[in-house]
Amino acid sequence: MRKPLLLLIICIGFTIGSKSQNPMTLVYDTNNVTNIISQLSGLKMTDFRKFAIDKNNTYWLASNSGGLVSFDGLNWDQLTVANTDTVIPDNFINVVYIDKDGTKWIGNQAGGALKITDSDTTKFNTVNSNIPENEIKDIVADKDGNIWFAMNSTGVAKFDGVQWRVYNTLDGIPSDFTNTIAYDAAKDEVWVGTQSGAAVFDGTFWTPFTTGNSNIPSDLVFGIAFASNGDVWFATFGGGVGVKSGTNWTTHNSGNGVPNNFISSIAIDKAGDVWVG
Repeated sequence: MRKPLLLLIICIGFTIGSKSQNPMTLVYDTNNVTNIISQLSGLKMTDFRKFAIDKNNTYWLASNSGGLVSFDGLNWDQLTVANTDTVIPDNFINVVYIDKDGTKWIGNQAGGALKITDSDTTKFNTVNSNIPENEIKDIVADKDGNIWFAMNSTGVAKFDGVQWRVYNTLDGIPSDFTNTIAYDAAKDEVWVGTQSGAAVFDGTFWTPFTTGNSNIPSDLVFGIAFASNGDVWFATFGGGVGVKSGTNWTTHNSGNGVPNNFISSIAIDKAGDVWVG
């Protein structure tokens, strides 16, 4: 029987939600897991950054030094610069994202972006495309199939399959140093979290939210998630969790139930529980 190992390997989290009145820590069985991962070029559980699941229920993991790792329920595989004939441009991968067509988008620390389909791979870097830089922090797609990239120091880049469009502080984003990007399908809005606050794009304008103009608990925003009631949740580094409900803000921190104010990831499950790590 297949075990949902990887979500449990990647992080230990706790929940904030209607069904979880008290913080809850995930417990995972480490039998054989550590040994299996150590066989992947010496990788440790803490070397994994983000993961995605494809239509075949194969897990794809971005690793900090071991390239792109996959697990199909039985077998592990590892794609690196050395064993893929340079298909993988960089073994240091920040993010893997799978769009609605099943295309895998890889964001590297120094090698730009990689697009992997069932039949082809395409690299995007500052030499062969108009991508603004080669370090990508996060990736997401919108309903129209545009791919949005959170860049390390040049803002946000949108790719429609042909053209690149870059948004930065001149467009209203609070900082060109970004950490995360997310798409709110219900509202057709793109959100970015940066080193100086968050911002939302409505298709025309960016609206920033910082500690200077809102009650967001910290300007260091590392994760964004959307609740079914329209609330927007923010994982902040130093301020705990912020919740935007229309024009109102709520903060969850070490003073009211969150065990740590330094939050780097956030997700909301189908039951409406909010998971942070």
